[in-house]
Amino acid sequence: MTAQGMVWPWLLQSLCRQDAIEHAVETHLIWEPVGDHLGYHITDAGRRRIVDWYRENRPSPGATDGDHWRAVTLR
Repeated sequence: MTAQGMVWPWLLQSLCRQDAIEHAVETHLIWEPVGDHLGYHITDAGRRRIVDWYRENRPSPGATDGDHWRAVTLR
């Protein structure tokens, strides 16, 4: 969500479970907001995890069973 720009606390909290946000902060995938003008932001580790997940889960060319990938990557 943060990679897509959902960075404001009220927005992220309305779209995600609180334990998921806490887990992402505790594992250093995102950083908490700084002051009133800088919301949650994704870390380098968070970016790497997204790329790793994509490489592991993307459908192969011509595959027809990429439903779980689309469910996660599309809104």
